[in-house]
Amino acid sequence: MSIIIQKITSYFSTPTSEGYQPIQSYGTVTPTAANGLQSLPADASKIEPKVWLASERTFLNWLRVSILISSFALALFNGAAVGDKVAKGMGLTYAVISIGMLGYAWTMQEKRRHRIITRFGGHHDEIYGPIVICAVIFLAVLVNFILRVNQREALRNHPTPKNPWLVISEQVQSAFVVSW
Repeated sequence: MSIIIQKITSYFSTPTSEGYQPIQSYGTVTPTAANGLQSLPADASKIEPKVWLASERTFLNWLRVSILISSFALALFNGAAVGDKVAKGMGLTYAVISIGMLGYAWTMQEKRRHRIITRFGGHHDEIYGPIVICAVIFLAVLVNFILRVNQREALRNHPTPKNPWLVISEQVQSAFVVSW
């Protein structure tokens, strides 16, 4: 019975120095941890390229979306009429969101790079960042829509310029009027 207990305890105990050789990495001895097990140093050259490329691809996709939103913001801001404060304000809002997305993309790229180098054992994805960014963009579009509807309602009783197609059709009809 004592032999079985001794084998079980030796199975769960830390390794002894008998036959235990530390692995040499590039001419250096890897230090052992307090529990006697070996710890490998972080070595970026031994990480598979697909991990690095996936991180870069994610970063580039965030940049692409951020540039798309910033170009939309620039078009909205530059295409606004002289007195259109709603369009200029929403253009600035989208520009701030785009800059925030750029900062988030860079921060997450650096965080993933650090996790890859230190061989983080968990997932590299983030759950809350994209949800927050989507919620902010949704709120900005909703505010833009509400402000435009309110602006249209305020201008409802003002005369609007005629439709150019109606003006042209009236001119064509008046040119071909045949008096009987």
